[in-house]
Amino acid sequence: MAALAVSRFRSVLASAIARRQGRSPRVVGTLYGRRRGHFHLSFQLKPQMQPLMLLELPTATSDATLSINTRCGYAFRRECRPEDWKALRAVEKVSVGAGVLPATAGGDGLEGEVMYMRAMFERVVGSKDTEAFYMINPDGHGGPELSVFLLRE
Repeated sequence: MAALAVSRFRSVLASAIARRQGRSPRVVGTLYGRRRGHFHLSFQLKPQMQPLMLLELPTATSDATLSINTRCGYAFRRECRPEDWKALRAVEKVSVGAGVLPATAGGDGLEGEVMYMRAMFERVVGSKDTEAFYMINPDGHGGPELSVFLLRE
């Protein structure tokens, strides 16, 4: 419960900072996961900072029929673990892009290849129980390529 309160506080603080600077809240979003694992979605104010929110998604990375616009389900919000930090640190210098991090040897919690996608997202708060993240298209044309809608129960 305390971890959820700290995570919520970070999210509210980031929104307040962005509003004070006169711009919409923009965050760095990283979607990543090990092959034959689950996707994780991290939102950070800056790539070097603790995630404002880290979600474990119900979608498996091995799902070959992944169609983002028909996917919904329960995501689990949790604190950043050492294996999450390892993945986020590995893509820290990437501003926008997608790729695969090579497999690592040893029992460091990040064995196997890690697929990732990183982009800037605009955060829109609908109410205390709803928020949305819209991926900002890097070329400035067209609408968002990916939208994430969150509803608290």
